[in-house]
Amino acid sequence: MRPIAALRVSLLVACAAACGGGGSPLDVTRDAAAPIQTDRLRYTFAAGSPARADIAIAFEFTNAGPDTLYFVGCYNGVLPVLQKKQGSAWVTARLIVPPPCFRLITIPPRTTRADTLPVCYPTSPTTSSCPPWQAEGVDGVYRLWAMGAYFHYDPVAGGSPVPDSLRISNEFVLELK
Repeated sequence: MRPIAALRVSLLVACAAACGGGGSPLDVTRDAAAPIQTDRLRYTFAAGSPARADIAIAFEFTNAGPDTLYFVGCYNGVLPVLQKKQGSAWVTARLIVPPPCFRLITIPPRTTRADTLPVCYPTSPTTSSCPPWQAEGVDGVYRLWAMGAYFHYDPVAGGSPVPDSLRISNEFVLELK
């Protein structure tokens, strides 16, 4: 191969590796070991309404722990918190606060419960019926974190909090288009 042609090929290979070979910074891979698995790795808010954009995140929660999981709250299922990755930390992006009441949901060991988290984003802060978004911007990497999760729950004494490793989802991407 002639030196000029070899140089062109080398430059093309280097550019492909640097410019497009690594994918988007918002690409994620599925962590199949995470106890909460979302139905997709990418969700897009389509700002179709002047006040809000909606998505639904379907997920399955598998109790990988040794004991029954107890979820306490008013919601009729697992109520996850939507967390956004900012730097190396996870911050709350959306927290749904149910009305005060007592309902106990259980997931026995090695069983799975399917649920859906509806999420809305206020595209207009003055006219939206969505709660305020708590993280900076939308586009980013997210996960679900199941709140109100306990082992050995007793209504009077409470319960033992479940470690994060047994109540987080795979990472996924949210973006606003």
